[in-house]
Amino acid sequence: MNTEKLRMAAAVLLGLMIIFLCQVAHADAWIELTGPAQISYTAPATYQLQLKSGVTSTGPKAEYLEDIQLTRNGQVISRLPNGTYTENGLSAGTYQYVYKAFGVRNFNGNESYRQLISPTITVTVAAPPTPFDGAEYVSASWPNSADRGTPFSGTVTFRNTGNTTWRAGEGYRLGQAERYVSGATKLGIAEVAVPHDVAPGGTATFAFSGVAASENGPTTLQWQMNRNGARFGSTSSEQIFETTGRLNRGVMYEQEVPTSMETGRTYRVKLKFTNTGNTTWSASAGYALGSWNPNDNVRWGRARVPMPNDVSPQLPAFFEFDVVAPSLPGVYSFQWRLLEEGKEWFGRESDNVQVTVNGPPSKVIGNIDGVTSDGQIRGWACSTGIDSSIDIHAYTGGAAGSGGTIFLTGKADLASEPAVATSCKAGGNHRFSLPMSNEQRRQRAGQPIYV
Repeated sequence: MNTEKLRMAAAVLLGLMIIFLCQVAHADAWIELTGPAQISYTAPATYQLQLKSGVTSTGPKAEYLEDIQLTRNGQVISRLPNGTYTENGLSAGTYQYVYKAFGVRNFNGNESYRQLISPTITVTVAAPPTPFDGAEYVSASWPNSADRGTPFSGTVTFRNTGNTTWRAGEGYRLGQAERYVSGATKLGIAEVAVPHDVAPGGTATFAFSGVAASENGPTTLQWQMNRNGARFGSTSSEQIFETTGRLNRGVMYEQEVPTSMETGRTYRVKLKFTNTGNTTWSASAGYALGSWNPNDNVRWGRARVPMPNDVSPQLPAFFEFDVVAPSLPGVYSFQWRLLEEGKEWFGRESDNVQVTVNGPPSKVIGNIDGVTSDGQIRGWACSTGIDSSIDIHAYTGGAAGSGGTIFLTGKADLASEPAVATSCKAGGNHRFSLPMSNEQRRQRAGQPIYV
């Protein structure tokens, strides 16, 4: 009978072990908190805690970590998944640290949660025998969100847990823990001097102001006292401020623009942007593509291109339109930017394309005004768009390339009037006068002359 009972007990124990091992085999997310080198310090105390976390497998059914927190006496002071957390200038007291998170697993669309909690690490900080600065966070009151550019204000209260008196003239101020200074700068929050003398055991309420950031998203702050820049006392919990509001943003990702054009000609161009904000672009709401560098220029024959269709956040906008090259040769910037008419230009402008604009191909033109009584062949000739004078040849029996024979040469370098300059589309001298000898006049009497 006793033997049978032992067998049954062994079977039950084996079953429990198998169940436990199966649970362990699937529990592949983990966290680890390592305390400082010692568990007791003298204020103001500085020490470090090591935070580690991870998973042992990957895949669609693998467990992952969520809501990682390091707490001090129940307040969240960090959300680092891995790294070193440093406490600076802690005052006397007992501090209990717990590292915790949730292991999350997805089973066929259903999420299951497993809470992971580290063993508690307790550190005792004793009061020093000499004067020291100590501080303890009490409370804060301020909005947790505001639209971009909106001013806001709030208050933060700390208790003096040291044995010195805080005085503004001695450099006592409220600021941020070292890792969070950039967050305060982003929100325009400056350090605040202690508003009055605060004796040991007393409290001070600091009033501050700021402005919501220019970009949407969260900003994390963590308040801490300092004296002339040397931080002391415990920090506040992490406090998150969310910048909200409508946000016009866009970025160009592709364009097709000729880099060489001819004056006055029309060309088709293409630009593609992505809506990276949280507003929908539509022509009816005043969204468009505008000329840039400088803004609203009309060097390409237009200053606006309407939105081709409604463009929701994260979707592309395709602009395909005609431009007219400038009327004068030169090198011009081709650049465009998105805008909401009457409100703002937004997003980064398109990449600047340097377009070389050339005049039309030059051709030789001119006119023979006539032959004077003394045998001078007079007229004008030029190469369009070119100021320099050109060489000329006089033919009989046909034009150049058509069987004609050269009998005179010269240069069209005599002063010419504005009408010739207009025809030549150039400055300079373009008139000519070619003298014929008596022999040439007799030989070519009554024959056409070509220049």
